[in-house]
Amino acid sequence: MEMPLESSVFYNEQPIWLYDEIAVVRPGVFSHEILISNGYVYRFVFKEFEYDELQIVHPVRERTRATA
Repeated sequence: MEMPLESSVFYNEQPIWLYDEIAVVRPGVFSHEILISNGYVYRFVFKEFEYDELQIVHPVRERTRATA
């Protein structure tokens, strides 16, 4: 965990997960970085992972009724 930049835009009250990135460090080695609202960045380096692809589910649209 590190804080790469101190700034007034970050806040310490009830920190939240802002965004994350997954990157290739080098062939076969990956990193996952998570930016927290207090300015800290968590970085995990790993060699293997599994993932699943999910189908996008669209909300059901309301049908319009034809009138005579």
